[in-house]
Amino acid sequence: MMIGPKKLVILTIAVVLVLLCMFSANCSKKKNTENYNVVLIVSDALRSDVLGCYGGDASTPNIDWLAKRGVLFENAYSTAPSTLPSSVSMFTGNYAGSYGMIAKESHRNKKRNRIAFYVNDSETLLAEVLKDRSYDVLMELENQIAGLSNNLQGFNRLRKISRENKAGINLVENITGIRSHHPRRTGKSGSKPIYNRMYTFLHYLLTVPREQNFFVMKWIMDPHGPYNPLEKFKKKITFDPTILPRDESFYTSAIKVFKKLASKNMLLKTEIEYIKSLYKAEVESVDERIGYIIKALKHRDLLDNTIIVFTSDHGELFGEHGLLGHGQNHYEQLLHVPLIFAGPGIPKGKREKNIISNLDLMPTLKDLLDIEYDHNMKGKSYNALFSGGKIPDRIQFFDKATNIIEEAMKSALLMDGYKLVVSKMKSSYSYVLFDLTNDPSELKNVSLENQTIVKKMLKKFMEFRKEIRIRLKKNIKKIKKNINFDEKWLEAKKELKTLGYL
Repeated sequence: MMIGPKKLVILTIAVVLVLLCMFSANCSKKKNTENYNVVLIVSDALRSDVLGCYGGDASTPNIDWLAKRGVLFENAYSTAPSTLPSSVSMFTGNYAGSYGMIAKESHRNKKRNRIAFYVNDSETLLAEVLKDRSYDVLMELENQIAGLSNNLQGFNRLRKISRENKAGINLVENITGIRSHHPRRTGKSGSKPIYNRMYTFLHYLLTVPREQNFFVMKWIMDPHGPYNPLEKFKKKITFDPTILPRDESFYTSAIKVFKKLASKNMLLKTEIEYIKSLYKAEVESVDERIGYIIKALKHRDLLDNTIIVFTSDHGELFGEHGLLGHGQNHYEQLLHVPLIFAGPGIPKGKREKNIISNLDLMPTLKDLLDIEYDHNMKGKSYNALFSGGKIPDRIQFFDKATNIIEEAMKSALLMDGYKLVVSKMKSSYSYVLFDLTNDPSELKNVSLENQTIVKKMLKKFMEFRKEIRIRLKKNIKKIKKNINFDEKWLEAKKELKTLGYL
C-alpha cells in the first residue's frame, strides 16, 4: 500500500517525536542517577536482633523509619567478627586477607617480619572514582581502627566545626534538635562528648550546596564497649543494680576484665542481663543520632535524591557460648549485621531474605549510582533485588579477625544452611560444622555425622583460601617498600587500650 507525501511527513514527525521522548526519558533517568548522593552510616558492634525493625526490644523509631522507607536485609553478614578486617572488606569489595604489607614488628626486643592488612595505593576504590567525578567524598570516623589499613582512599576528613562558630552551632541545634549541653561523657576515643562529634557531620549536610553531589560516611563508635550510655538513656533501665555482686562501674568500663571472666563462665546471668541493658541503652542513643541525620536531610529536601545505607561492621556476644564482646569466633551473633537501604531507586517497606554480605556493599553502590570503572572487586552487586530481580544465595566466606596474617588461622564458610568453622595451627586443621537450619544457636557440632557435607564445604573453603592467597601475593609485590608496623600502629595504641584490645 502506497503512503501519500502528507501521511509520510506526519509519520516521520511522529517517529521523531517518539525517539525524542525516549531519548529525553533516558537522559532524564541518567541525569537523576548521576545526581544521587550517598550517606553511609556504620554503627560499630551492632547486632541486628536488638533493633525494633529486626524484632528486638530496643526503641529505635528512626532506624525503623528507614526500614519502612526502604529495604531491610534480614540475612546480611559481615565478613569478619571484628572491625579491622570487616572495614577493609566493606570499602574495597575484597576479603581483608587479600591485602597485606610486609610489616616490621618488635617482638621480645627483636625485629621480625609479619604481614598486616594494607590496601595498595594502586587499588581503585569507589570513593576515589566518585571524588574524581567531583563528588564531595567525606567521612567522620569515630573508630580510627576502621581506617588503619589504607582502605579509606578517596575519603577526606570533614573539617571540624569550631565551637566559636556560633551561627553554625545554632543552625545545627535549631534544625535537628541536638543540643551542645547534652550531659557530658567522655567519648570512647577522646575527651570530647560523643554528641558534639555529630555537629560537624550535621553542619555539612545543612550547608552543602544543593548542586554538589556527595558521598559521606559517618562511623558511630556506639554501641561498642565500654557500655557507658548517656544518663538520659541509662535512667530508662529498669534493672535494679543493687542485686549485682560488683559496683556498677565494673560493668561499664572493665570490658577487657569481664571478657576474661565471661570466657571462664564467671559472670552471673544477672550481670549479663545488666550488661545487655546498658548495650540496649547505647543502641537507643545511636538511633537518636540517626534521627538528627534524617532531620538534616529532610530540612534540605535531600531525601529524594540521597541513598541512605545503615549497617554495622560486626555484632556482639552476651554470654552466648560463654563469651562476651567480639573477636576471634564466627558465631551468628557476631557475623549477622543489620543492613538497610533507603532512597531513590529503592522500593519501600521491603524485607529481603537473600543472604548477602557487606563484601558486596561497594559493588552495589557502584551500580545504584550507575558508575562504571575498572576495579578489582571480588564482591558482586545485589542491585537487582531493588528492581524486582533475583540473585542466588551466595556462599559466604568469613575472614579471621586478627590484624596480622599469621600461620594460626580461624575462618568460616556459610553454604546451603551449614556453617563450617576451620581452624589451622601450623599444618594441622580442625573444623566444626553447624546445621543452622535445625540449630540456629550453634550449640551442636555435627561434623562427624555429616562427613560428605564437610568434605564438600572444605573443598570450597580451600578454593576461597587459594584465591585470597593469590591476590595477597600480587598485592604485596605492588608495595615497593616495607612499612614499620610499630610506627604505623603507634597512633592507634591509645584507642586500642581504651577499647580493651590491649
